Amino acid sequence: MNKPTVFLTGATGGMGMESLKAMLKDLNLYNLRVLVRDSERNCKIMEPYEGTEGLEICKGDFNDKAGLKNYLKDVSLILHIAAFVSPQADYYPEKAMQSNYGGTRNLIETIYELGQEETTKFVYIGTVAETGDRMPPIHWGRVGDPIKPSMFDYYTVSKVAAERYVIESGLKYWVSLRQTGIIGPAPVYDIFKKYNIDPIKRLLSIAKKCGVKHSAICGSYFAHFIKIRPELELTKWHPYIRSRIDQEETALSFADDNFDVAVLELPIYSELSRDVNRYGCL
Repeated sequence: MNKPTVFLTGATGGMGMESLKAMLKDLNLYNLRVLVRDSERNCKIMEPYEGTEGLEICKGDFNDKAGLKNYLKDVSLILHIAAFVSPQADYYPEKAMQSNYGGTRNLIETIYELGQEETTKFVYIGTVAETGDRMPPIHWGRVGDPIKPSMFDYYTVSKVAAERYVIESGLKYWVSLRQTGIIGPAPVYDIFKKYNIDPIKRLLSIAKKCGVKHSAICGSYFAHFIKIRPELELTKWHPYIRSRIDQEETALSFADDNFDVAVLELPIYSELSRDVNRYGCL
């Protein structure tokens, strides 16, 4: 009896790589086919897995419909993890829509072109952000909650559009799994320190030596939440929020009579395109 074939997207990302590692343990049950973009970075990441029996590495992207036809032929299950995520998605909203919505659409259209809409199972990875912010103490969410992306969260807008396309696709077998935030391998605080705190130390130190008198740091509104709700102990449970507080404290430590430091506790911001309807999804 031939083994079924599973098609995985996003294998070089955080969630996708962990999925790949887990799935490699069960290649006696299925063949695994992964789609990765043909870049120097991705080739380096996938190099240790080249030649693995039962694993096929396909280089391409969602815009190559001819390639998708070859890769998806006779596939039993698609695990669609790949996504263009924040913060990049907030800076490049059109690319987010093209990748997250357009990529999902191309996969499903290819399934239909191959005549596999009654057989291929489609697992779409959504996000809990589709139902908006869930700050404590009302931080629980339910599947039936209204779809309400947070203002300016373009990543989520694109994921909502993609999920709606899956729902209305007519595929016989589909599911959308709304995942929570994917942070990365421990110790993740070190990563946040590298990007949120260490640059502040270097920048403000140089600024003072050059005689700069005033500085303004773009911080996070999470720092404000911590101050008004200290009983939640957010810095204890969330390394990103902890890094934002440490960033603020680090910046303010440079302030003196000759050097002013202001920290702006800003909400998440992105540029929402006014013509997203060009993609036919909103």
